[in-house]
Amino acid sequence: MLDLDAPSTPVIKVFEERFFGDVPVYIRGGMNGWSAEAELTWQGDGGYATQLSLHGGATEFNVASEDCSTVNLGNPDTATDNTVGTAQPIRLASNNNNLLIDLPAGDYEFRIYGSDGNEPFIVIAEK
Repeated sequence: MLDLDAPSTPVIKVFEERFFGDVPVYIRGGMNGWSAEAELTWQGDGGYATQLSLHGGATEFNVASEDCSTVNLGNPDTATDNTVGTAQPIRLASNNNNLLIDLPAGDYEFRIYGSDGNEPFIVIAEK
């Protein structure tokens, strides 16, 4: 991956595409009783995804392993808002800060992608 955050000093990064390795990771939140049911699966294109049927309304969630410590991704400490909309990538950070969705009832794909598992992006799309 070519990192152009500082165009005058570009950085080439090498990473393992399956950044969660063999650790099962889930979308966990109020929509599923914070359970380890909505497992993210490798999509073969640099990202993981799962589909969830939401009942609508506001609910908090995070991206975590079953033990919530091997992987625990949420809203970055520096973020001013924890709301995730649709079709809008949001960077995640390794911490306990939950994210918030307030979406109408329907089927949604939750996709996690990036160059590594420390600060990936999440994007939600209506299916």
